[in-house]
Amino acid sequence: MVEATERNDDATQADDTDAADDSPRAELHQLVDGLPLRADAAHAQAQARPGLAIAERVEALGADELAAIDDDTLLRAGAALLAHERGDLAARCFAALESREDAAGLARFGLAWVAWAAGEAEACADGLRAAAELDRTLALLPPEVELRRVRARIGSITVLSVSNAEGEHDVERMILPRPLLAAERRALKSSATRLAKLSHPAVAGYGALALERCGARLDREPVPGKPLTTALDPVRTLDDALAIVAPLCEGLAAAHAEGLVHGAIHPALITLAPAGAVLRGLGLGTLQLPALRDAAHGLIAPERQAGSPPTPASDAYAVAALLYRLIAGRDPTGAVPRPSTLELDPRLDPRLDALFAEALHPDPRVRLDVTALRERAQQIAATPGQAAVVESAASQ
Repeated sequence: MVEATERNDDATQADDTDAADDSPRAELHQLVDGLPLRADAAHAQAQARPGLAIAERVEALGADELAAIDDDTLLRAGAALLAHERGDLAARCFAALESREDAAGLARFGLAWVAWAAGEAEACADGLRAAAELDRTLALLPPEVELRRVRARIGSITVLSVSNAEGEHDVERMILPRPLLAAERRALKSSATRLAKLSHPAVAGYGALALERCGARLDREPVPGKPLTTALDPVRTLDDALAIVAPLCEGLAAAHAEGLVHGAIHPALITLAPAGAVLRGLGLGTLQLPALRDAAHGLIAPERQAGSPPTPASDAYAVAALLYRLIAGRDPTGAVPRPSTLELDPRLDPRLDALFAEALHPDPRVRLDVTALRERAQQIAATPGQAAVVESAASQ
């Protein structure tokens, strides 16, 4: 069977026929044409498509009309709707394909990620296993490794809990919508070598790297705990937020010293383990395209949105944005309010205004690095009595 990220000639001809029609299904085809067929590989590209328009076309189609649409268009529409958080409509597209032999595996794969988006982790794992049985090109793991559960997913990066003859461990997996380039393969191998040298509880514990045609897998020691996405609310005190962010800053500083950059820091890739926060995805995130929805949540540095590669400065921006979110209860987007002006009880320390002005600075050359961010935030947390002095001076 043709790999899921590619298309065969027959499908292309069918799509061209639909595209020639002046009909709702032709409009849907045009809106999603060119996207990868795999829901995970399509994530970043799909966010750049008009989600509302795609949703409107699918909502307007009845069951018989959906059944008349070609496989590729339905798969791409489902992937796009999933990327735009319209799991209900994505499920309609994928479900319409389950009885079609050539698309059943990809349809089941898409439905698995619909289940994940709905918070049904066990159903997601079941669906991924079923998809792999229908189509081995969709398997996230080699045959000798058993998928136990899905721990996290953001974009093209997935964290899995697995077991094999050697016991349980975690796997961090990345999939691209195209084959890996030779330079990317060399970079991944170099990152894996550097990861092996790291010794920090917030990032350590990595093992073997396995390169695939369109992605890579990194084994790591099992890390129990829930992703930070489950604990973003309610608003935290600065001390509580630093209990999460400070170890991440230390781990990233160690990684940066080894020449490593994360590139895809996100609450979904931060595990709240009993011994402290653990950052996942290091070594793989540099190949993930910045997703528009992540940018909308303030997690992506401006230079990354403009197309620049990830750097230690863009990592520092993401961590600062995370700290802001934890203590302010809102994403640092648009005209980011100074923390001290937010209507919170108790009010946030006015010294945080200057801290975030530098930590979230649009110019990476003047932005605080992760060590300076941690040290200044910890100093503010340790000297709450100075907040009144700063506020009094500001009012004079």
